[in-house]
Amino acid sequence: MALLLGSLMTSFAQCDNWSISTAVVAATCKDNGKITVTLNNAGNLDSLLYQLEAITGGGTNITQSTSNVLEHIRPGTYRLTVTGLCGSTPVLKTAEVTVNGTYVEPTFYLSEAGRAFGTCKSGKMRVNIQNGIRPYTVVVVSAPVNYTGPLSFTTDTSFVDIDSLPAGNYEISAGDNCGSGGVKSGTITSIDFDHYDFYFSRAVISCDQVVLPGLHMYEGESEFLNNASPISISYKIGNYPATPYYTAGNVPIFYTLPPGATADSLYDKEIVINVKSTCGEQMTTTTTFSRPYPSLGITLNCNVSANIKYYISPADFCFPMYLTVQNDLGQIWTKSIQSTEYISGAFTDLPFGNYTVSAFSKDSVKLSDVQLRLAANPSKSLGVYIYSSAGEVGNDGAIGFQVANNAGFFRPNTHVRIISPVEYGSETIIDYDYYTSVYFETPDGPSGRKFTMGDYVFVIDDDCGSDTLRLHVDE
Repeated sequence: MALLLGSLMTSFAQCDNWSISTAVVAATCKDNGKITVTLNNAGNLDSLLYQLEAITGGGTNITQSTSNVLEHIRPGTYRLTVTGLCGSTPVLKTAEVTVNGTYVEPTFYLSEAGRAFGTCKSGKMRVNIQNGIRPYTVVVVSAPVNYTGPLSFTTDTSFVDIDSLPAGNYEISAGDNCGSGGVKSGTITSIDFDHYDFYFSRAVISCDQVVLPGLHMYEGESEFLNNASPISISYKIGNYPATPYYTAGNVPIFYTLPPGATADSLYDKEIVINVKSTCGEQMTTTTTFSRPYPSLGITLNCNVSANIKYYISPADFCFPMYLTVQNDLGQIWTKSIQSTEYISGAFTDLPFGNYTVSAFSKDSVKLSDVQLRLAANPSKSLGVYIYSSAGEVGNDGAIGFQVANNAGFFRPNTHVRIISPVEYGSETIIDYDYYTSVYFETPDGPSGRKFTMGDYVFVIDDDCGSDTLRLHVDE
């Protein structure tokens, strides 16, 4: 009996006297970590199986592997289990193993970096890539049939530009050096030469010369004006000869009229704009050389008379130009404008009534008629209004105030005050006569709070008198 017990204890010791050790290779990609398992004092074991179960992170699970080298492991902490037979006795050992790794899978997105010009292959797609392991590989998976450029690109930077693209739909794949990535869809649109894509501006610099824009586009401007294969542009105004083709860009084109002609003769004329691409395509659109007009405003002289103010930009007119003011009684006032700098002035002390303000060119061509009514400014034309002042974003229902002159401009040196509640007392001084409204938003009230519920009294003082406005603010 003693001999049998001793034999069993020896057998148990031989089957249990083994251990596990591991050598771990960190993951540098998504799942390229490796665990090599070494068994110590396990010469009497056979039928060995290796199992790996994720505890945290990772996600790699291996069951019943006969190899002691466990590969394609993601970063994380794992429970390693080794089973085998010692003779006919099943044996088992476990260990906790951590596979390190800081790899982040790549992400990418597509952006249209340039539009195609009509049917020309001038579009550009930018592939922006983040994370992963460089170099990156970008592949054009599908494209319009007329795309004939390269299909594969490799880069060590964070983006790839795919040039010479015709308009259409594309599928682009992007992946890193670990083989991770994906496929996304993108579209190259085309510039259609219409009023949505192009706009026109001009300036008169002298009576026989105007400035035309090099070219302006609402979208895609930088791609066409600054690329290596720029487009060109030509203008034709009315019956005058067309300009040569110029390389399109932000450099203005100076258009000199034939001898004896002036800029006044261009008003209302059709402008034909021809744009030619380097791929041989030409597009045409038209616009009009519009008539200019002055900016006008009204100020009052203490409800006794009124002034009509005018503002003139020299880029719009051939000088001298003329302004006339005529009322319903047939009274006429005229001014000759000679300057070529930005001009402002006024027809002053005009009696109340209905007026027509007319602008004439150097050649006495009528450019514009504007109807104005000059009337006294009763107090009821002043108003105070509430606006939200960020109350809609949780600012405790706070509000702001707009004090407006609904009949025209405030007079210079107008004082607008809040006199009640006194803790919200505030004052704004209007120094110039081109303001129609003033605003109160952040007072020096209790704890710096914005205006809130209550009864408010506003006083408006100028050299013509004083007006009082009252306003009740509810929750």
